[in-house]
Amino acid sequence: MPKSPDIAPNPFSELGQNSWSVDYFATPEGQMDARTLRTPNVIQVYLIVAVAIIIADIFFHYFVPREQIEWAILFSSAGAIAIVVFGLIIFNRVTKQTQYLKEMLNIDRTTGLYSSVFLMEELDRIVNNNPKNLALLFLDLDELKKYNDAYGHRAGDKLIHDAAESLAEGIMGHGVGFRYGGDEFVAILDGVPVDLAMIVAKRVHKLFEQKHISASIGLYQWRSGMSVDELLHAADKAMYRAKLAGKGRIYFGDIDTGDIDNAAMDQ
Repeated sequence: MPKSPDIAPNPFSELGQNSWSVDYFATPEGQMDARTLRTPNVIQVYLIVAVAIIIADIFFHYFVPREQIEWAILFSSAGAIAIVVFGLIIFNRVTKQTQYLKEMLNIDRTTGLYSSVFLMEELDRIVNNNPKNLALLFLDLDELKKYNDAYGHRAGDKLIHDAAESLAEGIMGHGVGFRYGGDEFVAILDGVPVDLAMIVAKRVHKLFEQKHISASIGLYQWRSGMSVDELLHAADKAMYRAKLAGKGRIYFGDIDTGDIDNAAMDQ
């Protein structure tokens, strides 16, 4: 997606970046190759081969002449090695496929963002570690129903996808985006001080405007002792205030950010 020249330079360079997003803001690594997708068939072949080797080993031990018993022992050893090696290969494939499927369940297919299920898991993990700086962005697209009625649901899905792209671009390097449900999005800004969180929120808002997307944005900073549900509710409430104030705005708690400067945000 092309970037506007006035926001292409990284405005956060002097403030540093948060490595949390580097570790977690990623979709699953490519698509599964054909061999991995055929894992169930390979397992069936493995079981057939293993049973065949065991039966052949029993045959050798009972029917091979005693003077050729060395060949039976050699065959048994080779068969055992083959079963173990093949089993390790199958185990590795199954492990990779399980990990891939888990990641796919955590991804919203329409937007490419993480799902609401993974959002709750990550928030629980972060809050339980008593973070120093944690802020939550809660976004809701304005008038999506009217847009769907006017242009159709396929156009509405495209609008949601474009909004997700703008969110991902706006928080890149400082947070992770999630589709909370429908036309609602959440971004976790972990390790991001509140003044920088405000810059991130305004950058997201500007990217939305460039795509002619209107969204109400709520920003809330986590406070010690708050539960995950309380944090989500507070950010949702801030978003609702932005919507009531005329939509297409950012509210920090119950404060309209258009009426105060960034320096006041950390107070």
